[in-house]
Amino acid sequence: MHHDRTRTTAARAQLCRAITACLAVGAPIALCACSLQPGSGEPGGGTNQRAAALGAPAYCEGLDADNCLLPWPSSRFLVRDRATATGYRVALPPAGMPENSVGAAGDPAPWNRWDGFSPMTSAMAELPVRIDPTPLVDFRHVDQSLGCRSPTILYDATARRRVAHWAEIEAGLDADPARTTLYVRPAARLAEGHHFVVAVRRLRAKDGSLYAGGPAFVALRDRQDSGDPAIEARRARFEADVLRPLDEAGVERRDLALAWDFRTGSGRSAWGDLLAMRDDAVRLAGRRGLGCAIDSVIDFQDDPHLFRRVDGHITVPTYLGLDGRIARDRKGRPERTGTAEVAFTANIPASAAAARGPTRLVLFGHGLLQDRFEIDRDFFVEEIDRDRMIAVATNLTGLAVGDDLLVAGSFFDANVFPYLVDQVAQSVVATLLLPRTVAGLCSDLPAIRRDGRPLVDGAERYYIGESQGGIFAPTFAALADDMDRFVMGVGGVDYSVLTPRSVDFPQLAPVFALGYPRGVDRQLVMVMSQHEWERIEGSAFAPHVLRDRLVGGRPHLLAHIGLDDVGTGNEGSYIAARTLDLPQAARDAAPVWGLDRYHGTSDDALVTFDYGVQPVPPSTAPPPMDNGVHERPRRDPRAQRQIDAFLRPRGVVTDVCGGPCN
Repeated sequence: MHHDRTRTTAARAQLCRAITACLAVGAPIALCACSLQPGSGEPGGGTNQRAAALGAPAYCEGLDADNCLLPWPSSRFLVRDRATATGYRVALPPAGMPENSVGAAGDPAPWNRWDGFSPMTSAMAELPVRIDPTPLVDFRHVDQSLGCRSPTILYDATARRRVAHWAEIEAGLDADPARTTLYVRPAARLAEGHHFVVAVRRLRAKDGSLYAGGPAFVALRDRQDSGDPAIEARRARFEADVLRPLDEAGVERRDLALAWDFRTGSGRSAWGDLLAMRDDAVRLAGRRGLGCAIDSVIDFQDDPHLFRRVDGHITVPTYLGLDGRIARDRKGRPERTGTAEVAFTANIPASAAAARGPTRLVLFGHGLLQDRFEIDRDFFVEEIDRDRMIAVATNLTGLAVGDDLLVAGSFFDANVFPYLVDQVAQSVVATLLLPRTVAGLCSDLPAIRRDGRPLVDGAERYYIGESQGGIFAPTFAALADDMDRFVMGVGGVDYSVLTPRSVDFPQLAPVFALGYPRGVDRQLVMVMSQHEWERIEGSAFAPHVLRDRLVGGRPHLLAHIGLDDVGTGNEGSYIAARTLDLPQAARDAAPVWGLDRYHGTSDDALVTFDYGVQPVPPSTAPPPMDNGVHERPRRDPRAQRQIDAFLRPRGVVTDVCGGPCN
């Protein structure tokens, strides 16, 4: 579909100016969006995604009556490529990409660089009826998805086994009352480079009638002539890649209402860029860093907990070009473009100043749209003084204070999102260099010394991340070779699952709806975004923390979560724990299926804190209000004692609750 380019560009510029003005004066994002509803003369969203039930364009998947890319992800959008690790390459059609309200069609390039689909992807389909969700397996009972009664099946055709998952339907306020958006979510990261089949069966509509399937699928399932050349052309491959594996798995063909297949990409598609940047940066920085400058020093005379606060800058390599994207060489690999100065803050507690020897260093990871000054929070200052830890932090640029417009713009136009991811990737590299630089070049400066002696113990470097900082803990743990213990505070993986069900999501939802007026387009964009998230967040890095290391030796990881957390949903925390292969105490407050159990102490662990709040019903929609759980574990004295015992050269996860932490 073609639009007048001048009108489209002007409309986009007007919207961007209005959003910028709203955010500049501190107006809530919701108010910005409400004042920017597109007029009837503007292009509508998602028009490129429309397809016909039969006779759909040859570039579409073809099984969905209305949406070109659904069901997602699909091998329909793979081509063979002997140059890739998997032998395949994603080839999404430009004409089928979601289009936003000002006519900006999605650029398929970020997906088409993959050699398969994200192993952390959700499978998504839209059904033309409103189904009864009662039989679906929820995230707390993923083991039931392996049973013969499960209405959804996720089958690993390479390994010839069923895969644990949960299924749910879109329950947000914009859910279509006459249709169903169905998600099949893996319980842990899928195997890389494998062939998977998704199947849906025995689902009933709200009126009790059995949903038998759409016309294109029925024709393939029942070996009927569809009269559609595109459908007939794919029949042999569909039989071999979708229906035959399900036959081998013992799934009755006649029960199927929908089935499709996809292949996952290699890990390098996800973590390759960041690993290459990290390797180059560490080689350049050496053991002591590239440079350190102190901007200000404040000594506290009357503060019982803080001795000194230091603000400064470190020098780091940069891989960003003038356009804000990662610069690349002719082979597409990240390329260094120079150096940059990155601000940091260090808090030196009174206990460190009074100690006879140097003090362990803790790198702190801040929350979403927060900043390094989170280390100034009262409970954390008291904690580092009591447990004698020097805290240092920098901003995770792209997802920090001041990045509100970039985040909002990513929801309004999905083409902005890769810019955000590249900014964060650069910031991850800078954050990785901060501990070695503070313990190295910075410790030569008077600000990080007292009476001529160094305050920082260069041999003890650890990480504590809370909320977003916890989500990124597996990323840092997989890539760091100079830190060996990591605390993952109220974290998880898979932002495409975590984001829409967070209590904070309603602040961004109006901008999302403004950019993509059709609910199904927003839902698809959210699921598709996981491919880009994989480049930075913990989902792709978690398999390389406690095993199959990318760099360095084996670290240790302690994950704290709160039961029924509405900030970081337990769904993502459980995915992380299974993907990391964390053990769980035999008497944990909420046993998680798929985790080993331990008694006494452990080198690594998932620990659940149950504060007795009203259980949060499984749903894709955010809860109506904050229940306070997200903040509590980090303030819990029991959790703090456990962290103190863990962040030691021979630290272990101890039982600080005498049983379940409730």
